[in-house]
Amino acid sequence: MDHPLDGCRAKLDRAHAHLRTLDAQIPAFLDSKPHVYRGEIDREASRYRVRVYIRRQPPLRWSAIVGDLVHNLRSALDHLVWQLVILNGSTPGDNHQFPILSSPQPKKFARLTAEVSPLAAAVIERVQPYNGGDGVDAHTLTALRELSNEDKHRVILPTATAIPVDALKKRGSFELMAARDVGEIEGMEVVGDKPLKNGEEVMSAAIEITGPNPEIQMKGDLPFDVAFGKHMVSMTGLAQVNGSVYAVFELLKPFFD
Repeated sequence: MDHPLDGCRAKLDRAHAHLRTLDAQIPAFLDSKPHVYRGEIDREASRYRVRVYIRRQPPLRWSAIVGDLVHNLRSALDHLVWQLVILNGSTPGDNHQFPILSSPQPKKFARLTAEVSPLAAAVIERVQPYNGGDGVDAHTLTALRELSNEDKHRVILPTATAIPVDALKKRGSFELMAARDVGEIEGMEVVGDKPLKNGEEVMSAAIEITGPNPEIQMKGDLPFDVAFGKHMVSMTGLAQVNGSVYAVFELLKPFFD
């Protein structure tokens, strides 16, 4: 390597290539309508229920791609710490890695970044999830840590279809086209941000049944997406994780100039 950060750059480039692959394949899968929604009336509970029926699950190979993507991003951060130790005139060891902490843990932070210069360590501390304005759980580095641990220590990252709540607020809607023997329809509830199973209820509403043959016809759709891991990280989320790691790289790169 001609530059101490060439390895980090190679890792980031590999992760970005995986993102491009997913970005080319996932939209086509979603556009193929691998699911269908069907509504039904539950007379006993006086509710209108919408269930999803999965025609085709996302391919398992995407889980392997995401696992490699996550590994490269996590490794890029660890390589940064390794090179920062060398830059500071010391020899890195097995304990050195980029900390991703949910709460201030000075001893652990010091152990993982031992022999990193105080200025570089301050930058690393500043980008920790517990310093994020949107909370630890929403932090992209938290998502990276969880995806990495899940893929590395347990099983291949599960790939699932889901209704993303954030997207639901922007473009999810159903319009009442016709109704018979039904009065008011209220309190529409949608189940989102969880793996969808075939035949699972995804939306329901309380209804007033006013006659012997209730019937409702609705037209519309719910946003549908592919997500990875226990925490259901979508393609958008993966892109954000990638962007965060690249931002950390840019913050620490000047130390090598």
